[in-house]
Amino acid sequence: MQGVTLTTNVYVDGFNLYYRALKDGPFRWLDLSTLAETLFPEDTIHRICHFTVRLDSRPGNPLQPRRQLVYLRALATLPNFEIHYGAFRSGVKRRPLAEPVAGLPAHVLVRDSEEKGSDVNLATRLLVDGFNGDYEQAVVVSNKRTSQLR
Repeated sequence: MQGVTLTTNVYVDGFNLYYRALKDGPFRWLDLSTLAETLFPEDTIHRICHFTVRLDSRPGNPLQPRRQLVYLRALATLPNFEIHYGAFRSGVKRRPLAEPVAGLPAHVLVRDSEEKGSDVNLATRLLVDGFNGDYEQAVVVSNKRTSQLR
């Protein structure tokens, strides 16, 4: 569709994108506006919606929430950029040992945190914006793939 300019909204599942594609690579501080403009140079990027959760400090990585906050503040300076927050659900789960030892318990209790709400919030916003005619093209960025809906 060369030569056709589309009004494009970009919906980013930030938590999945970071942990599955960016975390250990050179693009951890990815500029989402530049990404959108590079991938869709002919289009008008109308809105970038970033869906994430606020991180908690962990014993092995106490500065992680601060780094996330710095990144989110930098992203918030981008034009037409919005941040939407989900939440963590924390608890204790019983898990089997990978290599149980005879005579000892085969299961252990572990602390578990799950990100909740970001994907549902993203899908809901995508649909509402679509019903309201907010875009001609929607791009969902999550995990290692970028998918395009028209």
